[in-house]
Amino acid sequence: MIRALARWAFAAYAILLFTLTHWPALRIDRAPIDRPDLWIHSAAFGLWAFLLGASGWLARGRLRTPIAHPLAVLGVGVLYAAIDEALQAIPALNRFAAFDDFAANAAGIGVGVGAFVAARWLFPSAGAPLDLGATENNRFAGHARTFAGITLLSRVSGLLRDAVCARVFGASAVWSAFVTAFIVPNLLRRLFGEGALAAAFIPSYAQLIKHRPELAPALASFTVALLLVGLGALALIGELVVFVAVTVLDPSDTARLTAICLMVMLPYMPLVCTTAILGGMLQTHGRFAPHAAAPIILNACMIGAVSIAVFALDLALDQAAIAVALGVLVAGALQLAWCAAALRPFVRWTEALDGIAPAARETFRRFLPAMLGMGTLQLGVLIDGLIAGWPVTVGPTIAGVAYPLDESAAAVLYYASRLYQFPLGVFGIAVATAVFPLLASQADDGASYTETLRRGIRLSLFISMPASAGLVAVAEPAAGVIYGADAAIDRVAGTLRWYAMAVWAYSLNHLLTRAFFARGDTRTPAVIGVGAVVLNLVLNLVLIWPMAEQGLALATAIGAMVQTGVLAVVLTTRTTETIFDPGVYRSIACSAAGALACLGAAWAVGAALDLGWLPRLVAMVVAGGGAYVVLMLVARRPELGWAARRSI
Repeated sequence: MIRALARWAFAAYAILLFTLTHWPALRIDRAPIDRPDLWIHSAAFGLWAFLLGASGWLARGRLRTPIAHPLAVLGVGVLYAAIDEALQAIPALNRFAAFDDFAANAAGIGVGVGAFVAARWLFPSAGAPLDLGATENNRFAGHARTFAGITLLSRVSGLLRDAVCARVFGASAVWSAFVTAFIVPNLLRRLFGEGALAAAFIPSYAQLIKHRPELAPALASFTVALLLVGLGALALIGELVVFVAVTVLDPSDTARLTAICLMVMLPYMPLVCTTAILGGMLQTHGRFAPHAAAPIILNACMIGAVSIAVFALDLALDQAAIAVALGVLVAGALQLAWCAAALRPFVRWTEALDGIAPAARETFRRFLPAMLGMGTLQLGVLIDGLIAGWPVTVGPTIAGVAYPLDESAAAVLYYASRLYQFPLGVFGIAVATAVFPLLASQADDGASYTETLRRGIRLSLFISMPASAGLVAVAEPAAGVIYGADAAIDRVAGTLRWYAMAVWAYSLNHLLTRAFFARGDTRTPAVIGVGAVVLNLVLNLVLIWPMAEQGLALATAIGAMVQTGVLAVVLTTRTTETIFDPGVYRSIACSAAGALACLGAAWAVGAALDLGWLPRLVAMVVAGGGAYVVLMLVARRPELGWAARRSI
């Protein structure tokens, strides 16, 4: 299925690339970097080579071997790059052929082939079916590896997106307005698509596949239709509310820009929420690759929108922000089509709903408490966003008192949160996402459920603890490399350090919450979530005065750690088997010791070397990661093998 999708994608992209490279008099000269055309050439031809490799069209006969196939892609790619550049010398096109353009094309081909080889190594079994009946030798680490590998590619593309936007918009009021508007569709995506409805639907769907597979398509059809209609109506209501508010209140320019971006992106919400549900269904069938790759579509659309708006059309920054919002909307439609196509072999959509009443009732019985629980978590995100976005949506004062945050605060908070979410999305959420369908299928088998949960906890902390420590150490060079000097690097790095100290807690939060959901208990995480939101709000209101936006990050970290501790204690009391056995405690202790070694090694190297941001970042990552891996090898930790092998 993935190969078929790659072939369609390559065919469409190849036509688009050939058209743009021969478009008469097309020039891209304005950018915050020298020779932007060369960077664009490399990226464009790199994607061409990656898609050609993924399509498998050249993997025939003697070229099917792991070495011959990439070499064939490289050779064909370089030949095509030469032909493409030579054809640009046609006088009627008002373009010209240049060797530096060809060199950039060839370099991009090489990078694309390398990315294809790395991707094939990272997830050799992408799409392998998940055995929902397994109770021993569970394979969720292999699926976590697949999810993490593809998510790594999507997160890298996300960092590229943020790097482009940071260099265009900086930490400006315009970008603060956009990210404040972007909070709403993202919040609803997490609440409905990846949160409450997924938590209520996936266990019912997994049980139907296991015990009554003939009824699963009907439940899926009913849920997706209800989601599209319900959230579509909610988006329409939101459009009317925002329009009336802008008409009546006569807001400031930045507040008006926020409202316009919000109105453009509200229809994205039902599209991306439905995409998330389809992704959950794919994961239940053991297909983790398509949904994990969907964010790449969003990142590509946003990069394309800002590049065309600023570099090609030379639009003002506020108009460019609206163009990015339009790119988000287009991405929502493409993501939905992508996941729907990947799901076709497994689900036959139907209007016949006979026999699904019990499963539907169970799903919606779980939905309300799950919505309350996930809603409290997302309410915390919304509160953070509103507090940071106050200066751009309301003004510089509150009740006549100077507000402690400025118009750049929302942008700074966004940039910092994007960096801590990188390891969280690649590793922490990957483990939780991979283990959830398996836990749901084992909900009626206490021993298997507990064993899977133990291994999930150990693997999650084994990865997230050094990620926390390493991100604290490399906060400044990481922010400098990704965002550049115009994005208030000192503020971003300071905020990132407070976020990063709790990456392990964010990761474990996802896993423990799903452990409750897998057994149909959506009420307990809801109650704990309410307490976490109240704590976070109180800390926000106290800490922003002495610490500005860094206070919001510290409040989030403290709230996450407290919430994780309470979830772990309550889950232990609700499970007859011992979850935190001596093996789990030894694993946590070793991971914590390794994280401290990672922090110390990275900091020591960073302090000893007087280098630029990029070489300093690379040296610190190599030193910290190397120290952690060596210590784990010496300690002979089995988690190292779990993370590397296809099964555990």
